[in-house]
Amino acid sequence: MAAWEIAKNVGGDTEWKGQLSADAAQINLGATSGDSAISQAYDHLYLVVSPREGNSNYYVDLEFRFNDDSSPYSNTNFWASAAAENSNRTASNEVGDVISTCASNGIVSNGFGFNSLWIANYSGSGFKQCLMEGFAPNMSATDSQWRIMYSAGLFAETGPIKKIRIQGAGGPEFMANTSWVLYGITGAS
Repeated sequence: MAAWEIAKNVGGDTEWKGQLSADAAQINLGATSGDSAISQAYDHLYLVVSPREGNSNYYVDLEFRFNDDSSPYSNTNFWASAAAENSNRTASNEVGDVISTCASNGIVSNGFGFNSLWIANYSGSGFKQCLMEGFAPNMSATDSQWRIMYSAGLFAETGPIKKIRIQGAGGPEFMANTSWVLYGITGAS
């Protein structure tokens, strides 16, 4: 049976969870080296984020970048924000991050979205596969004022993931009270 805990850094003194007390351009979990890096003691990582981005749109892309490396990533995305569904695919080296969707200022007042990121075998020697889901809710029945997105991503590097950076693609930045928890999972194969 799998065991879940809030993931820690290599030094074991930091749990990767939090809530922004003020607006911020990005959220960084871990470091590319040293005791501040995400511990490699887990089999998999699962990140949950409740974001709101300061852009005036209803939603923007939410980007996850690993180890401060801007390539090589690829994504396959499926989403709905209207009566019809959409999809797209970006091949390796065409994008700098794995992508989901993020709620923005245009959604219901004081509302936040939901995002999750599953990284299987993040510390192994193979490429890193990711599954993401994103939800930008709204009380509106109008097309394109809400979005649900499911994505599969690939980080084509063989080294372990030691740092995750979360950022909105639309600017300006995450709003205060955006929150996150990174879980480390062991005993799951």
